[in-house]
Amino acid sequence: IVGTEPASDALHVPLTAPITTTFNQPMDQASTEAAFALVGPEGAVPGAFTWSGDGRSLGFTPAAPLALGTTYAATFAAGARAVGASGPGMPAATSSFTTVLPARLAAVEPADGSVDVEPYGSIRLIFDSPMDVATLDAAIAISPQVNGVYTYWSEAERTYWLSYELLPGTTYTLALDTGMLDPYGAPALNEPQTVTFSTGDYPPQA
Repeated sequence: IVGTEPASDALHVPLTAPITTTFNQPMDQASTEAAFALVGPEGAVPGAFTWSGDGRSLGFTPAAPLALGTTYAATFAAGARAVGASGPGMPAATSSFTTVLPARLAAVEPADGSVDVEPYGSIRLIFDSPMDVATLDAAIAISPQVNGVYTYWSEAERTYWLSYELLPGTTYTLALDTGMLDPYGAPALNEPQTVTFSTGDYPPQA
């Protein structure tokens, strides 16, 4: 085995991602498929196999989405053989990964009750899981109303950045609704949440 996708010990793996194993030579399909299993807490996961045209990559697609926040092991029992080989076959091998966590808004920065927040700063919504970014803006409101907003989603940090044109010395309330959804339709909040903070003065300029 020269490569696996997801990589061994990968985190936040999508629930419908295919599992791909790449070998250093074309493999005998029957013995390789017989040796493979994707194993979770409830045992082997059913699914379907596909092969690359050169016979070097085996794909496995689970029959149903995997469970949230769960560790799975992609295993090969001893015995998978290369095409035309007659020896004992490949030794046993295992690669594990963990799926995305359930949707949850983990933190908001600035936090509720913050004071002297920099007017030029950004608001950050930090999530436990990837999100459906198209659902975020409609579930976020700020009062008093402000003009102009720049938003940015960081997939690596699972963070949504909002840069508003905030006024100094002003108290703002950020209203967050339950419409913020992950890619599987689950909400990050079970009930609406508000965050209130106050900005400080503009920084002095020479």
